Amino acid sequence: MRVLALLDGTLADPDSPQIRVDDLGLMRGDGVFETILVVDGKPRELTPHLDRLDRSAAMLDMLPPPRAEFERAVELVIGNWTGGTEFALKLVCTRGVEGGDGTP
Repeated sequence: MRVLALLDGTLADPDSPQIRVDDLGLMRGDGVFETILVVDGKPRELTPHLDRLDRSAAMLDMLPPPRAEFERAVELVIGNWTGGTEFALKLVCTRGVEGGDGTP
């Protein structure tokens, strides 16, 4: 079972490509991520994970999307999860494409 939520609050098909091949996260590993344990529908230590994601992005001079967007995505994934009572939820933020508008 996989669930893919985007920061705009939509669900996406996890079997369809969602990232550009020229994204710097793919090209250079230029991005940050956090993996969060979810047990019985509750994310463990969500605030510390989001704090660390913010600190990691700052070390790379990246401005991550607003925290509320990540929180919404977390809720969306958890609300649509139909697998077991425990799973790992991964948050990923890349710099985007070189020469782009700077939106991660």
